[in-house]
Amino acid sequence: MVTAIIQARMSSSRLRGKTLMPLNGKPLLLHVIESVKNLNFIDKIIIVTSNESSDGIVADMGTTAP
Repeated sequence: MVTAIIQARMSSSRLRGKTLMPLNGKPLLLHVIESVKNLNFIDKIIIVTSNESSDGIVADMGTTAP
């Protein structure tokens, strides 16, 4: 079993909120998740983030991503 781990957080020091910034109509994180899902050898995807309150939306997106 191969697991992909995607690290994402909202409180970047250089570009805050980059994780969920829209890119071609979708949040950047969703583009990353979809790209990883297209890899045939990946069995499981885990989104990891911090326990900061600003990252709650990232945690929620990881559980509801298509």
